[in-house]
Parts: sequence; C-alpha cells; structure tokens
Amino acid sequence: MKYSVVIIDDEILAVELLEDYCSKLDYLKVEGGFTDPLKAYNYLSTHPVDLLFLDINMPELGGLDLAKVLSPATKLIFATAYREFGVEAFELKALDYLLKPISYPRFLQAVQRFMEVKQSHHNPGTEHLIIRVDRRDHRVAFAEILYIEGLKDYVKIHTPGGILLTKASVGLFMEKLPPLRFLRIHKSYIVNREKVTAVGNEEVLVGKKSLPVGITFREEVKNIF
Repeated sequence: MKYSVVIIDDEILAVELLEDYCSKLDYLKVEGGFTDPLKAYNYLSTHPVDLLFLDINMPELGGLDLAKVLSPATKLIFATAYREFGVEAFELKALDYLLKPISYPRFLQAVQRFMEVKQSHHNPGTEHLIIRVDRRDHRVAFAEILYIEGLKDYVKIHTPGGILLTKASVGLFMEKLPPLRFLRIHKSYIVNREKVTAVGNEEVLVGKKSLPVGITFREEVKNIF
C-alpha cells in the first residue's frame, strides 16, 4: 500500500530534498511539491493526501495557519528552521517537528511515527494475504511469512511450512504488505522484519538464510536495523 504525500516549502531545495527522501521508500508516493502555499491549499482542497510535510515561515499563508484549515484526516510533519513554534505545532496534532537541515535518519524517524499511527488503525481482520497458487486461494498470515523472493514474473513466499509460488511481482507484494512489518532489501527480496536474525553491510540473515541487500536499499536497512 502506498500513502500519498504533499510537500510545502517556499524553498525549492527543501522541497527537492524531501522528495528525494520520500522516493527511497516504496510505501510513500509524492503527489506534489509546492513552493506557493496558496497553490498548495487549492490543490489540497480537492486532492486530500495522507501525509503533509509543511514549512512554517512562508509568505502570504504560514504553515501553522494552513494546518488549521486542512482536513483533520491529513497527518502533519512540520519541517522548519525555527525552533520556537514547536508547542503550537504539536497543539495542531503534528506527528513530528523536523529542524533544518534535515538528515535522512531523522526524516525516517518521523515517517516511522506516521506509519505507526496508520498501522494502529489497521484492521486486525486483514492480518493476512490471499495468494493464488495452482488455481486455489491460500490464506497466509503475515506472521508466517519469513521472506519473499522475486523470480521474473513469479514470487516465492517462504514460510516455515514451505514455499508458495504465485504469479506476481515483488513491487506488487510490497504494496500489499504493512511497511512496519516488512522491508524491501533488494529488487528481488522482501523480509519480515521480525524474522531477521542478523544484519551485515551487504546481507541480512533470516534464520540461517543469507539474503543480499541491494546498493540502493542499504542506507534504509542500516537506519532501520
């Protein structure tokens, strides 16, 4: 599942930095980056999003004022160079308050808070996947999945009870899995975080099975584990 994101900051470099950070996470999709808060407000009026990164000191419409007129369903993370507005930001139920310059680990920590909130509303009745194998639907609990391996047009779902082979892509599976429990570590592998027993620079272990960590995923793996 992907969560929609909008970034609002009157500095284009700040917008581009957060866009780059978001692009590293499979479960976030940036719907728009705005340097004009009025244009952003008009967009959000008809395009509600899951998560908003919001600067505070902006011309015409400041971030705190903008936050007051947005849908309460929109989760807020403030990103600013000013320390003094933290109390007011949290009164607006902001999930986090990032001070510039924003490092990737600090950004990731804020996003994890967002994901914890989203997962807290996750329906317990959907703690599983329905997987089509040999013309039959198999119900596989998230807790039973060790890791997922991509093989061209197919994926293998590795469980303690054996392997299920189904026609799909690794990317499609990543969209269906709860991001707080599963992590993509390679273009061909997704792991259940709870099943990881050891982490190295270029590999993770699930039990005694060594799985490679792709170059583009190493920073995220390092920060999470």
